[in-house]
Amino acid sequence: MPALLTNYYNLSELQVGLTYLAIGVGVALGGFLNGKFLDINYRRTAGEVGFTINKISGDDMRSFPIDEARTRFANVLILLDFFILVSYGWACARKAPIEVLLVLQFLLGFLQTCIVQTFNTLLVDVFAANASTASAAGNVTRCALSAGGVAIVQPLIDSLRYGYVFTIIGAMTGISGLGAAILIRLKGPINVDDTMPYIDPEFDAPQIPDRERYEGTQVDDNVLAALSNGTRVLWAATHGVSFWAITTKIDTENPDGRKQSYFLKVYTRAAAQAQSVGEYESTKALHAVIPDHVPRPVAQGALAKNPGRAFVMFEFKDMIEELPPAAELVAVIAKLHRESHTPNGKFGFSVPTSQALQLENTWCDTWEEFFTRAFRGTVKLEQEVQGYSEKLQRLADEIVTKVIPRLLRPMEIDGRRLKPTLVHGDLWHGNVAIDAMTEQVIMFDCGALFGHHEYDLGMFRAARYRTNRAHVRLYHQHAEISYPVEDVDDRNALYALRVDLETSVAWPANKRMRQLAMEEMKRLVDKYPDGFEGWHSTQAS
Repeated sequence: MPALLTNYYNLSELQVGLTYLAIGVGVALGGFLNGKFLDINYRRTAGEVGFTINKISGDDMRSFPIDEARTRFANVLILLDFFILVSYGWACARKAPIEVLLVLQFLLGFLQTCIVQTFNTLLVDVFAANASTASAAGNVTRCALSAGGVAIVQPLIDSLRYGYVFTIIGAMTGISGLGAAILIRLKGPINVDDTMPYIDPEFDAPQIPDRERYEGTQVDDNVLAALSNGTRVLWAATHGVSFWAITTKIDTENPDGRKQSYFLKVYTRAAAQAQSVGEYESTKALHAVIPDHVPRPVAQGALAKNPGRAFVMFEFKDMIEELPPAAELVAVIAKLHRESHTPNGKFGFSVPTSQALQLENTWCDTWEEFFTRAFRGTVKLEQEVQGYSEKLQRLADEIVTKVIPRLLRPMEIDGRRLKPTLVHGDLWHGNVAIDAMTEQVIMFDCGALFGHHEYDLGMFRAARYRTNRAHVRLYHQHAEISYPVEDVDDRNALYALRVDLETSVAWPANKRMRQLAMEEMKRLVDKYPDGFEGWHSTQAS
């Protein structure tokens, strides 16, 4: 542009510099006003979809169409930018008055700022967990494209008139911009909940009490007895952290000189024995089906020096504490569900399992019966821990009498039969990792039961976890969606509801989980006021 203004309009270097003020004013005004427009579009979209904006604690973006909110008028901005850019080129070619060029420069600064700001905002919205990385990647890409554009503009100017050059540039930017906007609106970007875990500040990270820290060669007699005869302890030290147990790595040497490491968990609470039995039997069941993806359980029992405490011990796995690739993780989960078989054709498990609270797993003939009992038990515990709520109890009663029969019973009537499959039971992102030796998926801290295979996907719904609905979609490429297919999302919501209530039990200081659970209860109750009978009558007619 400096050469154009110097050659065509005989402007001095100072005068050329002053022309940039028009662009600068446009950029400043565009940045300010477009921010207001984005806010207006956000509120308008929220109103159209019935979304409540929460200015205090922030919005739950899992179900909000953020792509639509951000790109409502992107097409208009891109088209206007195309016409102004082409007009600028032909104005230069025809040596229009300098005032015309200044106005067009102002408009270009304004429009291009609005476009860049709109797409950058969407990029940050979608990748909120890595906003700085996403923004930097966007800026690097934009700068690289700008550098490439500068490299080809001058040869074009030398060969063609300014009008044709700016027409070509305008067409390239317009087509690419419109294409991006249209694709986003048609398909939508990655869901916000696919990239952004929500971690409530009331969920404190686990800590190892100083009195429980240990390094040395001494281990409890019952732990040593569980190892092979003649095994020598080389070193034992607290290793990692757990919400519910003290964890230790034990390095040993067998009589034949072979070295082996073990991972020891010691439960310290009142239900320590039941917790250790539940985890041992759960892990044993999973290891029998997917041995490459679950640590081998070695032993379980009470400590000799402190019988009120109980341990469970596994072969040690060196793990990379990262979420495995989604496709690999869901493939392992689907294999577990597909290849497992209940010992008696019923739903339940041989022992109670924990998930930080003792869950009754006695066998039931139907999944509806099992889940109803489990849901009632979870609500009862939640009321004991968080304090009685009449509203919660009323909603829970309607979930039991209307929603559970409506969503679960259709899977097991009219000749349909659910296969009881072994599920992990506590499949949040903290219980999966990558095996450092094999780079395969590793799952641990199981709270297993034989249930509906979709039950394991309940934890993938909550924004506080790094697993998400993208995992659910990938999983269903391996496993069939149960009948009725159209109920799959609300079944997932029902299973996630129980997880939220269990979380409310496990973290008494967290009051938000109860509110979230009650909101979801109300949504489901309002959606299915006629329960199973209403659905069944429509099927019969």
